[in-house]
Amino acid sequence: MLTWRWRKRADYQEGCRPLSYLMTPATICLGISFAEQVEKLKKHMAAIIVGVAAGTVCSLSSVAGMAYLFGMDRVMTISVLPKSVTTAIGVAISEQAGGKTRHLFSNT
Repeated sequence: MLTWRWRKRADYQEGCRPLSYLMTPATICLGISFAEQVEKLKKHMAAIIVGVAAGTVCSLSSVAGMAYLFGMDRVMTISVLPKSVTTAIGVAISEQAGGKTRHLFSNT
């Protein structure tokens, strides 16, 4: 059975260390692959932009719809909207939009 518990920031960072260790080489490999395919990316830029835009709209719509179905208030909805981006960017987006994220990584 899974349980949800609030963690201290240090505990969270320690738990993520193995994942971060594995993500670095994967990110570098992805960058190399993109560099090798830059001409194809340029050729299909319009399709890529349309696909990213459509995915963004679908993601935001599904999160907003679920927040509405679950009866979340405005602050909570804003806090969960940037769910599909990396944590660092998502936290910044959420805070700038008026969401609350500080309590997730409190030191108490």
